[in-house]
Amino acid sequence: GVKRRDAGRWPGLAAWYDAMESRPSYASRVQGDAYSWTVVAPVMMRLFGGQNGTLSGPAADRADRAAQAARALLDEMVLDAEAGASAKGPAPAGSPRAEAAAKLVANHEAVVRDATSTTPKSQLDLTRLAPESAPSVDAALRAAAAALLAGARPELPAGVEPSEVAAACRYVSARLSAP
Repeated sequence: GVKRRDAGRWPGLAAWYDAMESRPSYASRVQGDAYSWTVVAPVMMRLFGGQNGTLSGPAADRADRAAQAARALLDEMVLDAEAGASAKGPAPAGSPRAEAAAKLVANHEAVVRDATSTTPKSQLDLTRLAPESAPSVDAALRAAAAALLAGARPELPAGVEPSEVAAACRYVSARLSAP
């Protein structure tokens, strides 16, 4: 593949990447991370490469491989979080984590409805949770927002089914369509 960061071949492009990465507005919000860019690939492949979000043949195989790579990265992130690698301390006001938590809270009801919809309007290939799982989706979102703000491992309330919360987290992470 093409190495776009090859400073010997494209010094101007490498300098541009370096300059962009030095800007907090890019590095903290726009740049994305390995998981975001990996998970968005199969979504875009299906949205723009097929008819009504469906692919076949080699294109479907490529999208499936990209989705598998995203799941592997997510599994790795879960292991890191369980090991305490993600603890970062409280989110400062105006930080990307605080902004993400605010968006999650503001869109909370819509995300729960989408995750438990029996008549989805897009990304039909994703498996939604049953409508009766709404309390688990709610708990997952609240725990995620609290963890973003606290910079600590998420805590689930008593009585919530962990497997449903895990399914909700997998669904929401796959539903994201932009890094």
